[in-house]
Amino acid sequence: MAAQALAWVFRTILAPVGRFALNALRTGYLYAAAGAGLAYNQIAVRLGLPLRAPHVFNQTLSNIVNKNLFKAGHDVYPGGTAGIIRATGTHINPGLQRVQALDNVLRSGGLNALDRANALTLRQDLINALATQGVKAP
Repeated sequence: MAAQALAWVFRTILAPVGRFALNALRTGYLYAAAGAGLAYNQIAVRLGLPLRAPHVFNQTLSNIVNKNLFKAGHDVYPGGTAGIIRATGTHINPGLQRVQALDNVLRSGGLNALDRANALTLRQDLINALATQGVKAP
């Protein structure tokens, strides 16, 4: 009887609480890791250092980051598109297009606070890179 009661307590109370706690830890870890990347990028923008591709949660912003700004295998110039603009003076038009794309995703309102901060940081980095070439972004 005691074993059955203990099994019932585990199935109905402890197991669901454990799953909830595990999911909270996983989500918290993901946000903590993403937040650490954001903190690095915000400091890097102020110091003029190359940014790293941030981990973002919004799919539209993820496409902009991973397919346009930081392409896998294109790491000759660190910092993605902004790094290429600074180093070579090329990719001005793609830089302007990415600023516009980031503006659009920021205006859409579908970003969580972390994604919004990442988008603003990436936008500012592109604007700073374009300014080194004498180009004023909209």
